[in-house]
Amino acid sequence: MPPGIWKWLRRLSQVTFFGAACALIVATDYPLEADLPYDIIPRFSPLLAVTAMAASRAVVSAFWPALILVALTLLLGRAFCGWVCPVGALLDAGDFVINKVFRRRKREGERVSHRRWRILLLVALLVFAAFGIPLAGWFDPLALFPRTLATSIIPYASIGLDKLTLLLYDVPSLEGVASAVRQRVVPENVTLIPGHILVAAVLTGLILLGFVRRRFYCRYICPTGALLTVVGWASPFGRRVVGADCTECKRCRNECRMGAIGGCGESTEQAECNLCMDCLPACRRGAVSFGFGRERPPENPTTWAPALKRRDFLVSAGASLATAPAVLVTDGRVHRDLFLIRPPGAQEESEFLARCLRCGECIRVCLTQGLAPVHFEAGLTGLWTPRLVPRKGYCEYLCTLCTQVCPTDAIRPLTESEKKIEFIGLAIIDRTRCLPWVENEDCNVCEEMCPTSPKAIELRGRGRLKPHVIPDECVGCGICEYACPVEGDAAIVVVGDRDRVYFVGGGGGGRGGGGGYRGGRGG
Repeated sequence: MPPGIWKWLRRLSQVTFFGAACALIVATDYPLEADLPYDIIPRFSPLLAVTAMAASRAVVSAFWPALILVALTLLLGRAFCGWVCPVGALLDAGDFVINKVFRRRKREGERVSHRRWRILLLVALLVFAAFGIPLAGWFDPLALFPRTLATSIIPYASIGLDKLTLLLYDVPSLEGVASAVRQRVVPENVTLIPGHILVAAVLTGLILLGFVRRRFYCRYICPTGALLTVVGWASPFGRRVVGADCTECKRCRNECRMGAIGGCGESTEQAECNLCMDCLPACRRGAVSFGFGRERPPENPTTWAPALKRRDFLVSAGASLATAPAVLVTDGRVHRDLFLIRPPGAQEESEFLARCLRCGECIRVCLTQGLAPVHFEAGLTGLWTPRLVPRKGYCEYLCTLCTQVCPTDAIRPLTESEKKIEFIGLAIIDRTRCLPWVENEDCNVCEEMCPTSPKAIELRGRGRLKPHVIPDECVGCGICEYACPVEGDAAIVVVGDRDRVYFVGGGGGGRGGGGGYRGGRGG
């Protein structure tokens, strides 16, 4: 087979898997087809598997696909990084543009010691997971990619497509096409998810790091790549060089996107090689080949995971052991945001944080687009976990979509009957803003919209009726806050921590009594 064909085969593989990943995430929308594995992408990550199970102290059987990836890595090395990973494909595309448009020169060589960064990060993540703090979802490519696509790219694409179809309606010959696209592709009421800019900035920054080095993220940051490096060291498959034919021209070394080729092209750090095979067509003498039975020079100390030195390991582990308890103590002292509402079916908070991968699957599938990534309302350990923002979108009373796509059961699967009685929050009335209470005006929107039976909001009083919340009936779906006609903050709001709501008599809630909460929004 001609050497150049491998480059095109790899590109075809990258495009295929990238397209399949995008199509699967786009298809994660109402209505869900039962035969599609919507949550499969993050379940292939061995790092997410290890950290989630370590943090939750439980075996999560959903991660069986990660075993397939580990087995393939043991056989073929880091082929996943070069041929399958969607973030790797995106970085290669970004590097291609940087090379062609900005004429960036390919640098020879690098300091191998810099690769210890990702190993140090891997060790830190494993130590934190042992303390019940799973932070791998911040860095793992199989969580990073669906999160960015779901929360940032798809909403903007949907808005753009919506604008385009509206323009096509003015073209008589394309009116039918525009109508079909709007019905089948463009979701209704597309809104931008709060916090999407920060999520998009992370992936954008990783692409722009290509100005420094090709695949900078893969070389120096990606902890999943570090784990596959350790596993792939045992692979019998790899790059081989026939020394007699090698002219030490360094062409192959200059082409290597991972910096895995050392010397003048004759040596290879096999554990770093992602089998892109760009070095095959670069060699004009045919001295390079790939196959089983690769060479393992015993005298080369950089042959297996050069960053795995005892000193580095001890420094990273020691720093993490000292930091993890401090993070736990700090987050434990952070007063959880009263308005932090978790999705229906969410596990108890500590278990939820331990299992949640921050993959954004639930955010993507939310029927009303009410779920959004958390910033620091749940402390540092809660970053990018999902929360409900009722003013943006309520929790549809009979919808169970988010409970169906969670890869780790951080959100438990619920039936429609279970969902009806699943308490996620409690509505309370701000009598200083509610129109019947303040202006003595007629308004029954919240009572009319309440979906529970019997209703969780009743209109009471002599003369002008005023709304009252019945705590025992309210599930916290947030439709009352979403529909409240008061401009700005709603006059009826949903709190996620029912224990911090007190009832004292008046119009806020309760049977025959009113309610309130200690502190304002965010308090």
